[in-house]
Amino acid sequence: MRRVRELHLEHDGVLGSPWMWRELRYAGERCNHHRVARLMRRDRLSGMPQRRRWRRKTSGLPPTGTQNHLERDFTVTVPNTKWDTEITYRRTAEY
Repeated sequence: MRRVRELHLEHDGVLGSPWMWRELRYAGERCNHHRVARLMRRDRLSGMPQRRRWRRKTSGLPPTGTQNHLERDFTVTVPNTKWDTEITYRRTAEY
C-alpha cells in the first residue's frame, strides 16, 4: 500500500487501478489488478477519468457548405484551369 500511495502522489493522482497495476508490475511488484483496485478503494484513492476520444463522423454525406466544382469532369483544354489532389496517408519509416 505504501508503494501505491507513492505512485499516486508521483502521478498527481491521475493513475487509476489499471495503470497503477501496470506501473507496479513494471517496477517488479507481484500483484493482481483486482487487489490493486481493492486497496485503492479501501484507501479512497481514485484516478482521473480519461477524456472521451473524438469519434469520426459517419461517412456517406459530404460536410455541409462544400461544393463539387468539377462535377467529376477532369478534362482540361487550357493548362492551370483545374487542379486536383489526392491525399494518401501511409506510414513509413521516414520522419
